[in-house]
Amino acid sequence: MELAEYVRIMQRHKTLALEIVGVTLAFALAVSFMRTQQEQGFFSLIIRPKVIEKTEGFQFTDVLEASDRVTRMTENWLKEQEPEITTRRLGSQFIKVSFRAESEAFAKERMDNINKNSNEFLLSLTPSGGLGSFEAVTSDFVFGTKDPRWVLSASAGIIL
Repeated sequence: MELAEYVRIMQRHKTLALEIVGVTLAFALAVSFMRTQQEQGFFSLIIRPKVIEKTEGFQFTDVLEASDRVTRMTENWLKEQEPEITTRRLGSQFIKVSFRAESEAFAKERMDNINKNSNEFLLSLTPSGGLGSFEAVTSDFVFGTKDPRWVLSASAGIIL
């Protein structure tokens, strides 16, 4: 069949086609909103040097490269230690961490534990705690309901 034939068929059965699209769209949206919404905690974990000493031959790019390497190591370590959390590195010093939580108090407690464990890991890399050591700091804590992805469900309904 050629495109012109498809167009003629769609013009002839325009109302039926629109009804089918409407019903599948409504069904997809209904399923999307009936799904249980999940409470999640999100925060940023910032990996930064504890001490920066500007000596002769100091290069800030060396600090950035070291920060990037340590941030990657910390992210990999977190994935091994805490498989139920999701991490995503956002830059040379930032890791976005997300996890499910029953309440905001539980989420804050969980964030504090992850930060404490990350600092213990970073301390194990350089036990002296002096030059070359890093620390983890939390930032941007958010607790809320995960989006039910209704746009994705509506798109699937239209495709169906």
